[in-house]
Amino acid sequence: MAENDLSDDDWFNQDEDELVNKINTKTKEENENKVEHITIANTVSDYSKQCQLNASVNESHNKKHSKKIATSDLRKTANLTDHEAFLYAFTCEPSFFIDQITPNDSLERAVLYLRIVGKICSLELLDFQSDLLGSVMNDTVFLEHLRIIATKLFTRKYISMWKDEIYVDQILSDLQKIYLQSFLTGVIFKSVKAVQVKNEIIKSISVSDSADIVKRTTCIELASTLKFLQENLSENDCSDDSEKMSTSEIYPTLEEILSENKEINDKAELCSEELVNLEEQNIKNNTCTTQLKEESCKNVCNYVDEQKQLLRTDFLRTLHVAVKQLQATNTVPAPSVLFDDVCIVLNTEFLEFSDQELTFADILGSQRKEKNGRKLLKSIKSQNALQNLKTGSLLCFTASNQFENLVLATVANIDKKFINNGFVSIEIVRQYNIGNIYQKKFLMFEAPTFFEPYYNVYNFFKKSNLNNFGMKNYIIDGEIQPKTPVYLNGATLKSLKNIPSSSVSLNTAQRDALTSVLTQEFSLIQGPPGTGKTYLSLHLVLTLIQNSAKPVVVITYTNESLDKFLLKLSTHTKNIVRFGSQTRLPEIDKYNIRNYTTDNFEFNPQLKRLHYVTKMEFKEKFHILQKSYIEFDGTDESYYQILKAQDELHSVKRKLQTIRIMFHYYVAKDKSVIAMTTTCAARINFLFRLLKCEVVIFEEAAEILESHVVACLTPYTKHVIMIGDHMQLKPFISNHSRCISLFERLIKNNFQYSILTTQYRMRPIIADLLQPVIYKNLENAKVVQNLEDIRKMKKNLYFLDHDHAESKPESNWESSLCNEFEVRKLYKLANYLVNESKYTCEDIVILSPYTKQVDLIKAKLNSTQQLCNIRTRTVDSFQGLEANIVLLSLVRNNRNNNIGFLTQPNRICVALSRAKYGMYIIGNATLLAKCSTTWKSICNKLQTNESLGTEFPYE
Repeated sequence: MAENDLSDDDWFNQDEDELVNKINTKTKEENENKVEHITIANTVSDYSKQCQLNASVNESHNKKHSKKIATSDLRKTANLTDHEAFLYAFTCEPSFFIDQITPNDSLERAVLYLRIVGKICSLELLDFQSDLLGSVMNDTVFLEHLRIIATKLFTRKYISMWKDEIYVDQILSDLQKIYLQSFLTGVIFKSVKAVQVKNEIIKSISVSDSADIVKRTTCIELASTLKFLQENLSENDCSDDSEKMSTSEIYPTLEEILSENKEINDKAELCSEELVNLEEQNIKNNTCTTQLKEESCKNVCNYVDEQKQLLRTDFLRTLHVAVKQLQATNTVPAPSVLFDDVCIVLNTEFLEFSDQELTFADILGSQRKEKNGRKLLKSIKSQNALQNLKTGSLLCFTASNQFENLVLATVANIDKKFINNGFVSIEIVRQYNIGNIYQKKFLMFEAPTFFEPYYNVYNFFKKSNLNNFGMKNYIIDGEIQPKTPVYLNGATLKSLKNIPSSSVSLNTAQRDALTSVLTQEFSLIQGPPGTGKTYLSLHLVLTLIQNSAKPVVVITYTNESLDKFLLKLSTHTKNIVRFGSQTRLPEIDKYNIRNYTTDNFEFNPQLKRLHYVTKMEFKEKFHILQKSYIEFDGTDESYYQILKAQDELHSVKRKLQTIRIMFHYYVAKDKSVIAMTTTCAARINFLFRLLKCEVVIFEEAAEILESHVVACLTPYTKHVIMIGDHMQLKPFISNHSRCISLFERLIKNNFQYSILTTQYRMRPIIADLLQPVIYKNLENAKVVQNLEDIRKMKKNLYFLDHDHAESKPESNWESSLCNEFEVRKLYKLANYLVNESKYTCEDIVILSPYTKQVDLIKAKLNSTQQLCNIRTRTVDSFQGLEANIVLLSLVRNNRNNNIGFLTQPNRICVALSRAKYGMYIIGNATLLAKCSTTWKSICNKLQTNESLGTEFPYE
């Protein structure tokens, strides 16, 4: 199962008795005998019943004429936190959205209203803000107030009104926020008056005789944003360009999926080239000091566009390959499975269940009602065909492998009771060339690359504030001299710089890194294998949680490394919350966010009310979509109504996800540490904004895509610490040779960084293989100098050289390779180490760069009970881990002088640095040395040490 901490907890499964039954009855009548459905039982809570009663009263109240909120209440609201102001505005009575500003209102009231709207815009919640700004930017009275305020603000004769500089800065900042967010939500395209006022403000700034205000940073940022909007609006008609905004999304179109692969690769390479050029130009020109703020805004815009395009093209490339394979062979790339008789069915009793079980893919399709249905279901279960699905995966449905039509859906929830019956809970996100999707027979397969992180990071960039971009000066502008963290005062810094050597058991390089990191707001630590990166991170976190008023955020690339780190941290502090459901250690599971409910935490009652109202809105929108499908008549208008209903439903779904994160905020705000993987962070990055987290620590930073790092930063981020090793694995991206992490990019651009130099893992003869070809200076700690020799072996390190050919892929679509000779040799060696040398299976791990080879080795080991518990992994999946003895199968052996990605120093580094006591390698040394200078150096050392031959050195 995927990390699904956002699945509905008890306080999200609260439906309303009377209203539910009333609407559900109507739904059943409309859908009877029209679509297939499955029936699910209902549960209703006491709290929901009370919400229903309140809603009835509110509905009656809203039918009356709206009333003005008292100015005193607006003053109080303007002093609330951003999210508290948001909750007030969306739940208050009378409505915050209707007739709150009249022509005769005072300047103070208009500015207070602007302040509250600005606070809400600071949260960058596009779906909620569409509602708010839809009212605000079409309120001609309020907009006229804004025009008058701007006119007076930039006119010198009114200077006496603007003596409070903080007051002025706030007005300018709020104007910038509401116009930028109106642009990002598409609201501004629908308001002629809003565009007119924007132009008036630009004109007022340009002719202003009030130099003190015009020169203010907030005014420059406002002018920059408005000019940016003007450039992007000038080419478009304000009345209908909202459609253009909605097409800026990560979902691929049918045309893109069917396009030639070269087009996709060319687009990705062009995008990457432009991004590199942008970065190099900024570094060369030192943009942030030599250009005006408005130029800086353009640089951020270009950066954001390039990151979005990289995300799209990378995801699309693997999907395109899968489609081409399906067209040619009627198969899809493993581990995805092709199902050829799938129906999309509707849960017509959706109002009685959670919002995640609404639409289903019925894997049995038309065979469910046939005699062989049970037999097919049993076969699917036995093959574990659905077990690899994750919440957030993208599923593709099409009527035939020629792709005349396409339906895209995400996996909404993984529930064993449905999976075991052949149902997958889905959410339809896009459909092309097809109207009514029910009672159709589809081919279905999962997109090869996990979709959810792409989707969430892409959406982060869609709503990014161009003038308040986290750590922009280092990431975009190219600054290489980090400043001191602003949240640490002088006394604290002095104490941190003079940590007594007796109090912290760190070596010299680790101590220098710790001191450097604590005095730089953006810092990098490179830690070669075994040099104590995790150990140092532990000291960092314990120091930082004593000096930051906000929770420290710890982000890792994998669940395994996250749990390993938290296990050590938990011996020092219990004030931890872990996000993500992939916890494998029971000692860490107790810290998981899913363990917290309304029973043991106090939540804002306005949040509960907003959740109820939004859930009702979700059910209403789903009902509309359901009707649209049922009433589809084949016309363009009917098809458009379906697409519109889909968009509206997705918008409300995102609102519910936001509300869920707000509940999590109340749990996390008093914690010392909040921890998660990058996949989870991409999903809940809004939490960092709510918490206003100051410190973010990235473990395994060199493996994390730049876009995923940036998505974890907010305007409140004051300290970024990245710990990793760019000489090991790079971020995973499909066939993208230019992809490097932000960690590596900054180092290559001469950014200051610390290096750990003493390794505590490997026997010196093993560590020596890595230098100087990979690491220039890697010292051995005393603990590895006199390690026990491997029992009943003449050598602790050995390379078995052979010329037995690799097996070729069975088809053009298969890329993984294997070598059966190496499987037999390693099986024999593993058997010897267990039965003769008396090592346990836990002492040994067998690694290979190729998945197919790993599978063959596993199958061979499983044939012997004594060996079946030996770990067998790909090299990539074992980064960050270690074993007492490593057996390494390199596989490649051919006459084409081709060793594939074994030429990459990063993978060589990982493969050769996992073993503590002994390492035994098998491969074609001659071929490797011929194709790679790195392998040539390694083979020469092996030869010198008499550790290269044609048989393993058994005693």
